[in-house]
Amino acid sequence: MELIRKLEKEASDTSVCEEYGMVKQTVANFSKSKDKLVEYSAKYCEDASSSKSGKGAPRKNVV
Repeated sequence: MELIRKLEKEASDTSVCEEYGMVKQTVANFSKSKDKLVEYSAKYCEDASSSKSGKGAPRKNVV
């Protein structure tokens, strides 16, 4: 999520690539999919906070 926040604050793709050790295509894919990633993260964090075990929600297969 930190990477997405940096991209939203208009950090350059190049600076994000250097900081995280990624190629530009990977950063572009994150940027393109950010809405889905944010939605998934919000759902997962909500599930994790209500988990009785404290280990978070069980992982689902993500394609």
